[in-house]
Amino acid sequence: AEEIDLSKMTIEKLVGTCNLFSAKQLQSG
Repeated sequence: AEEIDLSKMTIEKLVGTCNLFSAKQLQSG
């Protein structure tokens, strides 16, 4: 169970980073 929760947290963090990067790219462009 802990491993699944950890994976979910990591994925959410990764998605958040991707969204932040995309927003930054849009702002720059």
